[in-house]
This record gives sequence, C-alpha cells and structure tokens, in this order.
Amino acid sequence: MALKSPAFRKKFPLLVTGSLLALQPLASSFVVAAQQYDCSVSASGAWDCAPKTPAAALPPRPVHDGSAVSDSGAAPADSSSGEEAGEKPMLVTEAKGRGLKSRSADYSHLDWVPRENLTPAQLAETGPYCSGAYIEPTRPGMNDKTAKSDAPTFLGAKASRYQQEEQVATLAGDVVMRQGSMQVEADEASLYQAENRGELSGNVRVRDNGALIVGDHADVQLDTGEAKVDNAEYVMHKSRIRGNALYAKRAENAIIRLKDGTYTTCEPNSNAWTLKGNNITLNPATGFGTATNVTLRVKDIPVLYTPYIYFPIDDRRQSGFLPPTIGSGSDTGFLLVTPYYFNLAPNYDATLYPRYMSKRGMLMEGEFRYLTKSSEGQFGAAYLNDEEDERAKQSDYSKTRYMYNWQHKGGLDSRVLTEVDYTKISDPY
Repeated sequence: MALKSPAFRKKFPLLVTGSLLALQPLASSFVVAAQQYDCSVSASGAWDCAPKTPAAALPPRPVHDGSAVSDSGAAPADSSSGEEAGEKPMLVTEAKGRGLKSRSADYSHLDWVPRENLTPAQLAETGPYCSGAYIEPTRPGMNDKTAKSDAPTFLGAKASRYQQEEQVATLAGDVVMRQGSMQVEADEASLYQAENRGELSGNVRVRDNGALIVGDHADVQLDTGEAKVDNAEYVMHKSRIRGNALYAKRAENAIIRLKDGTYTTCEPNSNAWTLKGNNITLNPATGFGTATNVTLRVKDIPVLYTPYIYFPIDDRRQSGFLPPTIGSGSDTGFLLVTPYYFNLAPNYDATLYPRYMSKRGMLMEGEFRYLTKSSEGQFGAAYLNDEEDERAKQSDYSKTRYMYNWQHKGGLDSRVLTEVDYTKISDPY
C-alpha cells in the first residue's frame, strides 16, 4: 500500500488501517492483509477511508536462504520448519524457541552468485579470475531518488495486529517495508507511533544505494531511514566489499558505521586479508572509508597495526598518499619513498615522489600526465642535492643534480603524426 503525506506521525493510523481489515478486536491475534484503502483527512482530523483496488502488487521479498533453486525458479520445500501448508504466520516472539533460518554457507544471503550462474551481461562486468559476483536483485524502487521524507511508504506482511491503546502495530511473516530506494525485510516488525520508529526481528535485511546489511535485529527510524542492525554482515555490491560487525548503523545519508567490524574485498570463504577496527566508517558519496585502532590481518594473522587509516572503497581516482616504499642499500642507506597522487582532472594528473636517502639526501621527483582527443604525453623532473662523499672525487663534480624530460605523441589527423622524446640531465654519472 502506498502512504503519502502528511508526515509519518500523522499518517501512522493510515499505515496501520491499510494493513488491517477494519481493525478487528484485539482478541483476534492476526488478520490477513488482503485489501488496501484510499484514505484522506476529514474535517474533524480523523481518517476517512474507503476500500481501494491495489494499483500494483506489494514489493516481493526475494529468496535469500542458501537452498538451491530449480530451473523453474521454485525453491525446494523446507522440511525442517515443521509448518504445514495453510498454517497461519507466527510471531518470532511467540515461536517458543523455534530457530530462525541460518545464514547461508554459500553467501547467497549477501547476494553472492557463482560464476556459472551469472548472465552474459554480468560476466562481461566480472573479472576473468573472479569465481562470482555480488548481484543485487531487481526490486521496486531500487533506483528511486526521492528523499525519504517525501517518499511514500509501502508495507507488506502475511499477518498483522494492532494494539490501539499502546499504538503499536505488529506485522509477521515475510515483512517488507519500502520507502524510496530503501527496503527493509524481516520475519517480524513492531511499529511504534509515538516514537516514530520500528523494531524488526529475524532475518533482517536492509537494502539501499547498492548496499546490503543483514542481521538478527534492527531498529529503524521511520521518518529518516536511519537503522541499526545487530550481529551484522554487509556487502557493497559494485565495490565487492564485505565484512561483519557487532552492529552496523546506516545513517540518513547512506553512510555505514561499523562497531568492532571487518573490511575486505576478498571473495567469500577466502579471507586472504582483512582490516579489523574498533570503528569503521564507509562513505559511498566520497568513495572513502576511515577506521580507528586497525589491525591488518593476513590469513587471520595480525601483521600491522595503525591507530587510524583512510582508504578508498571504490575505483574512483582520489588525491592522496600512495603506499610507501621502505628499504636500504649500500649506495642510498636507509630509503623511504612517500608518493602523493594529485587527481587534477579526468584527463590529467600528477604524482610527487619525495625520496629520502640517509647517505645522499632528499630526492624530489615528479611527473605530470595529460590526455587530449588528439595527443597524450607526460612531463617528468627530478632534483637532488647529492651529499655522497665519494662523488667529490669525480671530475666536473657538483652536488646539484637534476633531470627533466618530455614525452609526447599526437597528430592533427591520421596522416600527420608527431612524437617527442626529450631528456636533459645535469651530468652523466
């Protein structure tokens, strides 16, 4: 059902009324939501509702468990559930200890699709050595750009119950809530009018902006879309990033914050390397993440610790430091290189290479690259105030040493081509 303005706090009775059949007495535990209503605010301020034929089906809840799917698309029956056909949905809290569905060992709960199951279009976007890809299933509203505060809310469940005095609505059985591009799924949901929030339990999934968070329990702020998911796993599909956390928070601006979380781009069941930090923040808008008290683990063995790290989470070019080089040699002594990359424009960039050598001093080196419709090339330069004592014995000795060069290829058309390769050095040594 679609819920429109006024604001959620005012439209909450509509949300509940639309999912019940005329608010049956509380003695009836469940009422199947089989009809939608077209409601408007009357002169007295109450809701005036009339039955309405649904214009479109409620958003479907995708199959996420690890069971195999047949060629026809039908999933095999779950013989372990103990539920018979036609049995009414049961609240998780009333299940008397019945276990929830476990997360799949093949990572299908994180939308992982093995390579042999990818379509030709998906294979074309997947690396030749990748064993699969994270594929977000198509769903209604996934590309909706409407602000959460302006977007209608859609609800779907197999059964529902409303406690009028407490102003609490409870939904059970394949609960789906969609607002704008965000979709939340769970086994059970309780919606609190006074606090304008929802609590979800059992097989929780929060989807938005190409990211998925799964967990056991979630608190969702219904007017902003902010969510906290406990015992969480997450994936960012395009960036092939995944991890887990004690809990994950999704902010209103789609930033993901992880408490005691992990971060890796390794494929499922292959944690060749992992970042583990107390607080990890992933910002899809900037393409960067930060983490504090971070340990780099290789095959689950800690190899490096840093109190803070700033790292890219996608393939966008960004200005910043590149991985340093540390070493030593008989000519240079201790060596440290800390390159810095400048993302100046889509068609040109620059890199600076400060190189410290304990025996020779500081070497400053840099390059500038450019690309146009008809040409490409680069400038390079280096300067060193050489402090090596042995060079004083050479003829034409000078401590000041430099080099610069220009390489260029281009042409006015396919018949007139130009090529430049020019280098100037201060001395031949």
